Amino acid sequence: MVNGFDLKIADIPIRFTASFEMEIPPELRAFLTPPQTPEERYELVATACPPDGRGLPRCADPQGLSIFRMPDGWLRVFHALRAPDGTETAAHYRDDGRNTVYLPAADLARYTHRCTFAPLLGGEALFARHGAMILHSSLVRTTRGGLLFSGVSGAGKSTQAALWERFRDAEVLNGDRSVIRRRDGRFLAYGSPFCGSSGIYRPESAPVRALFFPQKAQDCACTRLTPMQTVRMLYPGLTLNSWDAAFMAVITEQLTAFAQEVPAFVLRCRPDEAAVEAAERALDTL
Repeated sequence: MVNGFDLKIADIPIRFTASFEMEIPPELRAFLTPPQTPEERYELVATACPPDGRGLPRCADPQGLSIFRMPDGWLRVFHALRAPDGTETAAHYRDDGRNTVYLPAADLARYTHRCTFAPLLGGEALFARHGAMILHSSLVRTTRGGLLFSGVSGAGKSTQAALWERFRDAEVLNGDRSVIRRRDGRFLAYGSPFCGSSGIYRPESAPVRALFFPQKAQDCACTRLTPMQTVRMLYPGLTLNSWDAAFMAVITEQLTAFAQEVPAFVLRCRPDEAAVEAAERALDTL
């Protein structure tokens, strides 16, 4: 049980402090580091009266949330995380990276033992502040570089990642949501604690060599996409804060550059080694 800890995700140092003792959430343990100078801070506060947004401009109501504008950032109220007394978990994400998460005191045990904390981080906003974006994708590190398999749930991205692991001894760094960030003139893909049901998250990265959109088919072949086609196919797989103009400007810039610089393919495939071979043939053309 601890009152604070440091970690690093996508090369961003983050510090957590808490007003109570808690177990480090399982999905964050792999990203722990020794104490460092943080670029983002999260203060976890147990309170009987979490802020509920009353009196603030209400900007959006995505599923399970309400979003309110604050002078220095945004307030999110998590309706699905409601305590027995009716109070709801809330988070104040500040533009300067000094964030506060308010946890209902009446339901504190939910957060002190084996809590899945990642959804409360506002990760897409955190990464956008550092010029990065979350992409709905599996990330595989291979001898050819990092390969991303992107698509909606059920498209086969996790299956294709597993095939590379099985047949080419590749390493799966993330099973569901990779972080994409430009560093030293190239795009890197990072493992992140946002791993969905895959349970695969590693605190490592790989330079992105190519992006594949799996589509189930009887044959196995790749079709190269134009940058505009890539943007159109990537867009549904992004986590977007459409109510935040600054956020959308960053994501638009990063998405456009990513689509222009990273080769992308539609991968028609079966769940067997022939799909790996088809992707390899596409990579040989680069």
